[in-house]
Parts: sequence; C-alpha cells; structure tokens
Amino acid sequence: MDALTLTTTLLFACAVHSDRTELNAIRLAESIRLYGGKNANAPVWFMVPQNQNLYTVKNQTKLDSLHVNVIKYTIDGETFKFDYAPQTVASATAETEAVGKTESLAWIDADAVILNDPETLKLWAKKSIAVRPVDVANVGSPYGEPLNDYWKTIYGAVKVDGNDVYAVKSSVDGKALRAYFNAGLVVVRPERGYLKAWRDNYLRISNLPEMKSLFAQNEQYRIYFPQAILAATITKLVPAEEVFQLPRTVGFPLAMWNTYPQKYRPASLDEVVSIHLDESSPTVFNGGKGLKEALQAQIAKLAVH
Repeated sequence: MDALTLTTTLLFACAVHSDRTELNAIRLAESIRLYGGKNANAPVWFMVPQNQNLYTVKNQTKLDSLHVNVIKYTIDGETFKFDYAPQTVASATAETEAVGKTESLAWIDADAVILNDPETLKLWAKKSIAVRPVDVANVGSPYGEPLNDYWKTIYGAVKVDGNDVYAVKSSVDGKALRAYFNAGLVVVRPERGYLKAWRDNYLRISNLPEMKSLFAQNEQYRIYFPQAILAATITKLVPAEEVFQLPRTVGFPLAMWNTYPQKYRPASLDEVVSIHLDESSPTVFNGGKGLKEALQAQIAKLAVH
C-alpha cells in the first residue's frame, strides 16, 4: 500500500533541508526501524523543499530501503534562511497530508533518535496534542510575573486570552513558566490544524515591525521565536485539558545528560524513548546497530555536574 494512503495510529515526519539534516533523518529512520518495537514499521516521511535549488535528496536508495516517503513542501528562498523556518513551514504540509492517514502525527526534529518503543507518543482519546515543557527557561515568561514586551507582542498578535494561560515547569532549572514547550517533538491529531496555525502565526508575526525590532534588541528572541510562537499557538487553540505533557524520557537532551537533576535523570538509555542529539553525535550507523553503544560512549565523555 502506498505510504500516502496508509491509515495508521502513529506516523513520524521531519524536515530535511541540508546534507546534515538528511544524514540525521536517515539515522532517525534507522532508529525507528531498529528500536521501535511494535511501532518499528510506522510510516516515516521526509519533508523536502519543492524548490530543488534549496535542497535535493542525495540518498534516495537508502530512503527506499528504509521505506521512507519523501514529500515536497513549498517555501520561498528568503523564508528558508530564517531560524527554524524549514521545520515550521514543512510541519504544516505534513499535517495536511496526514489528515485521514494517521491518528497521531509525530513531528520530530531530524537530529533525534528513537531508542525504545514510542507507544507513549500515541494520543489518548481526550488529548489532541502532546508536547514536553522546555528544559531551561531561556526566553520563557515567568508565571505570575508581568509580561515583557516580547511576550506581550506575541500574545497580542496571536490573541491569547490571559485566562487561557497556565503554568509549566522547565525540566532542568525547575522554573514556573507560562506554557512554553520544546518544538523538537510535537504530536498532533492532524485534522485539528495546529501545525498549520503555528506556521501561519510564525510567518505573519516574524514580519511585524515590532517583532523585528525585538529581534534586533536580543538575539535570543530570534533564536527561540519559533518555540515561543508554538507555545502561544497551543495556548490559544488547545484547551489545557487536551494537552498531554510528555515525560522527560521523550526528547531527552543528550548534551544535558550529566547536568540533568539526579532524581529525574534516566538510569540508562534503556529508559529513554527518544533522545535529542547534538553536532558531536555520529550520523552514520549500519542500520542503526551500535547506536546505543555510541551514545553511551558519548555520555561518558560529558562533563559531570
């Protein structure tokens, strides 16, 4: 059956827009096939720009062997250059394509890998989105304190009602923040259109003069803008009771392994569903074999705090 007509309970999709992201995404697909348990055969989609001048897949034979489906999305050259734009824009096309084809679409960064059965990513009956609070506060808005100009601008543009705002706690530094989530893994019911709304808000608000002024004042505002827009979009559209907060074992940051609070740190990789890698992580494995061993060796080299 063609991957685009397959009906499933869980589907993975990620953005591929450079040689590095393609190698990362292949590593992700390999990890799903090897460590995915009963979800090892879940469909995997690579979202690639329609404009071949922006990027063209280099490893089609490998993708075929992993049963990866390549889907094209539209993005202009200027938008393509902006922080996290390919991921944000591609997510909306993946969501649209996935309507009627899956119950749960896992939009995931290409630099993640699956290490154990991702069954926990499947949305429960009364949940319409699954996300994980950020690890550290960075530009997050402290809960209970007045909004700064950055969040005032974002909330105003998205039309967030103050009554809809709720608190989450950042995983590492334990800060109480207005709803603020990691954009590296978002699970949605495609028919709800949350990723499309994220893309639309991202494109519209990033071009507001007041937003550009804030970017010029603080580089962190620009870097974390896609994540802030995701949080505001979720706060606006999704009732708090429909938001499933993913456990720390999902999207765990490899670079923070030894700085994570001891009581929350996994005892081993066998407890981790998915892990977020970094530039020092190897990209090529033999069908994913040796991945856990390589990551364990990398953890051993990390500074201990």
